[in-house]
Amino acid sequence: NTGDGDLHYRIRLFRPGFQDEFGYFWFDSDNPEGPEYDWLDITGVGRVVDFLHGNPDNGNTGPIDIGFDFQHYGNTFSSICICSNGWASFTDGTSTNSYNMPMPSTYAPNDLLAPFWTDLDPGAGGDVYYYTNNADTAIISWEGVYDSWEEGIFTFQIVLVAPDTIVYQYETMGPEGRIDRATIGMENGTGTVGLQVSRNEIYTYGQKAVEFYLGDPPGAFDWLSSDNDHGTILEGGSWDIAITCSAGDHSDGKYWGVINLYTNDPDSI
Repeated sequence: NTGDGDLHYRIRLFRPGFQDEFGYFWFDSDNPEGPEYDWLDITGVGRVVDFLHGNPDNGNTGPIDIGFDFQHYGNTFSSICICSNGWASFTDGTSTNSYNMPMPSTYAPNDLLAPFWTDLDPGAGGDVYYYTNNADTAIISWEGVYDSWEEGIFTFQIVLVAPDTIVYQYETMGPEGRIDRATIGMENGTGTVGLQVSRNEIYTYGQKAVEFYLGDPPGAFDWLSSDNDHGTILEGGSWDIAITCSAGDHSDGKYWGVINLYTNDPDSI
């Protein structure tokens, strides 16, 4: 450290797949390191959502209190809006867009959580429920909701876990109707950064979970490691940091990893 003060550093190791420019990425329950599917039934404790804008076929309501502060793409929100067409937004309480755009997209809605964005019709069957424990968990569930063709029935949910984790869960999906006519993903407030899990394909028939993280989950990739991922180097001092690549039991192939070094030094390193 040849500077005039202490140098604080942090090393971040991550794999680039399924990650957006902000730092969010997703895993699903098909991955050994992904979330476990654990359906949360709120039909007995939550309230049925009344759509104040539009109608149950194409309706939106909100803002509804989350019950705690939730961070999303660098912003903090305390309320959320819910659309009948399989999505929710932290800021858009009037759009009822049923056309499932690719994500990210600058077209409304933005600040978007889309567990199953398609043309749904709770008016034809099913209900949308909302629940918060007013501490650290809020849940929105589409329960037995018909699609606009009245051929598929879908039960899925959004789970918000403070401060910034998002889980989509799918109990039963389809199996007919618009099962392959939906977008699954999320995006920021301008629609310029986001993650698309799938679009217009059969992603799941149910019993599945998708989790969006900010940062890397434990065990995301175990072949790249450092012996000291953060610390302080005093003025005039130095410190050796070992970065280790371990083949272990991995099979032959190409493995990609990214090493980011963050410091309080305004100059480039």
